[in-house]
Amino acid sequence: MKIVENNLDFIVQLKLEKYANHDRKMLLDVTSEFVDQVEETYGFFKDSIHGFNMVFQRTPDSTNAAFFGREDPRKGKTKIQHRATQSQVKQRNSLEGANRKMAFHTLIAQVYMLRDNKYRNLVSVALGVEKN
Repeated sequence: MKIVENNLDFIVQLKLEKYANHDRKMLLDVTSEFVDQVEETYGFFKDSIHGFNMVFQRTPDSTNAAFFGREDPRKGKTKIQHRATQSQVKQRNSLEGANRKMAFHTLIAQVYMLRDNKYRNLVSVALGVEKN
């Protein structure tokens, strides 16, 4: 797995001897866990893109209404949660559509959130330095 190899190369390049209080095992564990979290997030992104492609391929390009809701509409119990035309649904699931862009932005935000909220502090602890 290329990401893990690059991650481990990064650790070696840190010149750990300058961090007198570092914990090499903890550093490897933390960075490996971070890579696993990034891989999981990327998997979610890829699954989403696959779903968008399926919706795009199966949705006719028309002005007919597309409803999203709960319950069976044939039984008259529908609670509509979202309404759009089939063309709008198809457009937002297209290659340049809003759903794909939103999924990509979410992927990037999630990776930065993981880094800032958890792993940055853990790497600092593993290196024996204050988080900056």
